[in-house]
Amino acid sequence: MRLDSPHGSALSPADALCPGRLRCARHRCRLHGGGITRHAQHRRHQSGKSSVKYKAAVRDRGYRLISVYSFNEELLEKRWPRHADGDDVSLYARDADGVLEQLEPYRADVRAVLSANDSSVGLADHLAHALGLPGNCVELAYARNHKNAMRQVAERAGLRIPRYRSVTSIEDIPAAAREVGFPAIAKHTSGGGSYGATLLADEGVLTGLHRLETFDHFREPVRAWLWNSTSVAGRSR
Repeated sequence: MRLDSPHGSALSPADALCPGRLRCARHRCRLHGGGITRHAQHRRHQSGKSSVKYKAAVRDRGYRLISVYSFNEELLEKRWPRHADGDDVSLYARDADGVLEQLEPYRADVRAVLSANDSSVGLADHLAHALGLPGNCVELAYARNHKNAMRQVAERAGLRIPRYRSVTSIEDIPAAAREVGFPAIAKHTSGGGSYGATLLADEGVLTGLHRLETFDHFREPVRAWLWNSTSVAGRSR
């Protein structure tokens, strides 16, 4: 089962979690899926080719492929009209409950859950947990794709991280910027693929904050931004 954008990927390192399953009978399924990030046209072209190769590799290993698309379906059809080419089953859902409901007829045959990109990592964690399959611990699923929570987890673990502040409106960014310092990066607290991330070199750029992306790569309104220093203990990151 593949949690997918139409961006395919090479076979995931998650394969290593359960190598014996690669020899399953042909009727077994892999679940793969996730969200979609916006890329330049040539990246879209390359992603499409990668997806085709991924799907072929799944079949070569004796699996059927269930792809889950968690992106806005209307935009998905507009940008990647052939995204479902090569799927044995295509599902469309934005959360774990929605996926599990649609997955019910195939649930007993699912043998692995793979994330196609960073946006779907948390969803993959929840699905693997619900299906009793190998995966990352579900307790930290939210932090894997929410930058503010990710930094809080790292801080509690005693790791060095860049200075940061989380704000809920663009109007709050200047105060956070002056506290954290420059250069810095403004980014959405959720999402992936670096979509909406902006490098801000000095205070002069604060006059252009109206140009920040206010919708994420799912075309949902951005509810929080992270203002993040570019260094840890003086070293560039």
